[in-house]
Amino acid sequence: MKSPDFLYLDHNATTPLCADALAAMRPHLEEQWGNPSSIHALGVRARDAVEASRERIAGVLGVRSSEIVFTSGGTESIHLAHHGAALAARGRRRLISSQVEHSATVEVLDRLAGDGFDVERLGVDAEGGLLVDRYHAALDDRVFLVSLIAANNETGVRFDLDELGRAARDVGATFHTDAVQLGGKGFSRLGERPID
Repeated sequence: MKSPDFLYLDHNATTPLCADALAAMRPHLEEQWGNPSSIHALGVRARDAVEASRERIAGVLGVRSSEIVFTSGGTESIHLAHHGAALAARGRRRLISSQVEHSATVEVLDRLAGDGFDVERLGVDAEGGLLVDRYHAALDDRVFLVSLIAANNETGVRFDLDELGRAARDVGATFHTDAVQLGGKGFSRLGERPID
């Protein structure tokens, strides 16, 4: 790949495809390009490759392969999770988030607030950590969803997913986290944490 004529420092958001990933994808791009929803041989091979990838990702994350949903990216995933939780809220109309979420989360929170949901956005301390005492005080049986970023995309500050997730579960709320920024950071198996 030709080097750009500038210094690029945001590889956490977007980075060039590495040679190993390109080599792994090349057969699927050039030879096994079937539609995985098709029932012909090329489609079946493509579906098998997708399912093998799903199994591998599930193993890394420590979840069941049936829990892996492929989307176009983080924004679509966040919107899908929030709207799905809102549809399943069963009369609960309140959700909790923070004031330091990624813009994808801010957008969907604004939309849900416009649809009549009560959205509480908690503040952070001087170091960017969530005001945990306010978080615990905000949790009650009206909350259907807690959505907190795992690692901030601008500051790198990480929230304590274990403590926050357990507290959300204690009130029967779904605990969602935007963990996009944890990729490649040695994160532990998410399936073993209190994350929905």
